[in-house]
Amino acid sequence: MTALGATLAYFVNYGFYHLSGQIVWRFPIAFQIVFALATLLCLPFLPESPRFLYAKGRLSEADAVMAALKGQDASSEVVQYERATILTAIADEDIAGEYNLKTIFYDKSGQQIPRRMALVVVIQVIQELSGTNIIVNYASNILIDIGLSHDLSLLLGGVVTLFFWLGSLLGIYLIEKVGRKKLLYSGTIPMFVGYIIYTLMVKDGRPEHLWVAFAFLSLIIASFGWSWLSVAWVLGPELVPVRYRHVGGALNALSNWTFVFVTVKIGPIGLANLGWRFYIIFIVFTILQFPIVYFFIPETKGLSLEDIDVLFVKSLDHEQTLGKHEDLETKEIETVSVIGVSS
Repeated sequence: MTALGATLAYFVNYGFYHLSGQIVWRFPIAFQIVFALATLLCLPFLPESPRFLYAKGRLSEADAVMAALKGQDASSEVVQYERATILTAIADEDIAGEYNLKTIFYDKSGQQIPRRMALVVVIQVIQELSGTNIIVNYASNILIDIGLSHDLSLLLGGVVTLFFWLGSLLGIYLIEKVGRKKLLYSGTIPMFVGYIIYTLMVKDGRPEHLWVAFAFLSLIIASFGWSWLSVAWVLGPELVPVRYRHVGGALNALSNWTFVFVTVKIGPIGLANLGWRFYIIFIVFTILQFPIVYFFIPETKGLSLEDIDVLFVKSLDHEQTLGKHEDLETKEIETVSVIGVSS
């Protein structure tokens, strides 16, 4: 939706650029209220999270929501298994202790809360420091600076945002098929290559290189759209326990929008003073994405939120932990099956 919003906003502004009078700026600003009103109208019809309802003891409501999500009856084995798994995770969190702000920075429960909070921040920071928001927000200015005509640059700026949106659609399709880490790598590699070639083309500044620069600018933003754009937002709430998910989600969003502001604010200044050298900064941070993903970001493809908690249980080997968790799941399925037969 972020990519679609950016694309829609760009073309609304592009269309009104060719008009005159106060409508040029009044309509694009006022038009945003349409989406705010649509959100407000839809909110009353959204159900609460089943995990929230289970945590609050509203079991029948939680079963109904879970049944709707799974497309099965509330008494089905699938729904009852999910219920047992979530209630077990909630009970484990109760044993670990109540939520408090101190545990975000210092935690002895074995859940590795500080590490998990750091990850939800880092994933957004390194996402934004790759400089892609500068491309999205200043695409037309960048194209003008490298030597394309004013009117053509305005149009091609819209094409860049279209690549951003199309890339994001591909990410929705791929994220559960290839996994989070592979998807991040698949975006980082073409971004890195694209930045190098784009920077070389801009450095030379030859007319015949301008279209090559535009092509790789589009590649950078499309690659970002199918990888880092979606994965950073998905991992934010995934990596933290249920009891801390509101804090993790908030820190994830805060980190993103803080560094959106930082990069968009310094973008014009850096481009004006450093020229093509400014892109070296983005190349460096794009390189840093590789070790951060490889060493610190866990793969969560196909795992439930309760399974992801097991990845962070302290003092247990990763494979031993998953093995014990699989044994627990087998026992729970057998228990649910026995309950279903006896009833």
